[in-house]
Amino acid sequence: MTDYVSLDSNSDYLNYSFIYENVMFIGLDVPGNVDLLTSTQLVFLDARLTYAESRELDHAFIFFHGPLYCVESTHCDCSARTDASCTPAALVSVLNKHPIVSATFHGHEHILGWTHMDNTRVVGLTGNFEEIFTSPSGGWTYNDYLYPDRMDYTYMDMEESQAFARISVNGMSFTVDIYKVGTSAPVWTKTFIKDIQ
Repeated sequence: MTDYVSLDSNSDYLNYSFIYENVMFIGLDVPGNVDLLTSTQLVFLDARLTYAESRELDHAFIFFHGPLYCVESTHCDCSARTDASCTPAALVSVLNKHPIVSATFHGHEHILGWTHMDNTRVVGLTGNFEEIFTSPSGGWTYNDYLYPDRMDYTYMDMEESQAFARISVNGMSFTVDIYKVGTSAPVWTKTFIKDIQ
């Protein structure tokens, strides 16, 4: 791990980035829905993605709690596939500048699954990347509140288990394995090949 940078000295473990091999990892402290993302965090995100591209890295993975494209009715009023009104335009603007973004990872909505992000989901999004949901980490899911049109894959057999994801990178491709706690094999796995734009 190299190039560890935090937003400021008060957020060393809350808003930070680091490089591991050919990947920039960026974590942002957003303790709820995506609309809590601050302008200061967006400036930090933009700067770190610019730096990652200047280093000619292959991927950037971004982690924050509430997804940029919500998928269930407990936290979200956007039920149609193409309803982008729940996704902050300022975040879309930053992401549009940085084709290095390969995936974002989120909890909050207690859904385990994946959505491919492009302009068929959020009008105005010029690139594409994957949005991975790695929740629930608690004892229940919001699968009953899911907007199915907003997901490409959802693992529905969570019962009262917790879950997590693992990322494996191989050059321009990366594999996401989703595990249900108590299982030795992933319940879902998918390999993505970075779309060079």
